[in-house]
Order: sequence, then C-alpha cells, then structure tokens
Amino acid sequence: PWEAGALPAGVAVAQFDSPGPSTHPRVAHFIEQWGVDPADYWRLDEPLTSATDGSLKLERRGPRELLFDLEADPFELHGREPDGSPAAERLREALRPPSVTAQAATDAAAGPVDPEEVGELEAQMKLLGYL
Repeated sequence: PWEAGALPAGVAVAQFDSPGPSTHPRVAHFIEQWGVDPADYWRLDEPLTSATDGSLKLERRGPRELLFDLEADPFELHGREPDGSPAAERLREALRPPSVTAQAATDAAAGPVDPEEVGELEAQMKLLGYL
C-alpha cells in the first residue's frame, strides 16, 4: 500500500494481513491441522506491519507497537515499547499512510469447511510442491 517515494530514505516496510479471525471455521480448521498453540492465536488474528532501517525495527501488530534493536537482538526476542527517539519516530512515520492501516473485510458468513474441498486443495498444493 506504499506509493513510490512515500517512505523515509533507508526505510523498508513489510505487511501481513490476517487470514481471518481464529474463530472463522476455515481458519480454525487450519489452526487445528497445524497444531497452533492457543496462546498464539492472536498472532493470526492481528495484522502485522513493520518498518526497519536495518538497525531498528518497529513492529505494529494490531494496536500494539514493539521496537527491536536488531544489532543487540537479531532474533527479535526482546521487543520494547517505542521510546519516542527520532529513529523510532522515523520508522513510525513510514507506517502512517492511511492505506497501511486499512483492513480487508473477512467473510464471517462462510459455512463449515467441506472436507472434500479441503482434500482437493491439499492435492493441488502437493502437485505444486507446497506440501
């Protein structure tokens, strides 16, 4: 959703849109199939957007923001609240365009998962080398 020239120089961005709420029948099916820990369901429910300059990374997941020092914490295990520093504000600026915070609508009215359809999709994914 970023337009050319809309980012501060030297900043890269990434975005993950949720596949839908974990309570949606199709998402719940795959959560069960993949063995996702219930404590981690929120990771699927919340959109994730991040900006980095290579040394810091600002991660916005839903309403929460975490700042990672990539030099001291390259595995991003110990995020902290943004400190208001100019570097953190520069990353936050990259996440401000309205198109970044727009969310796709989910189809909450979808019915239960059809086992035959799931089987067909899995067969196609195997043929393509995804499974």
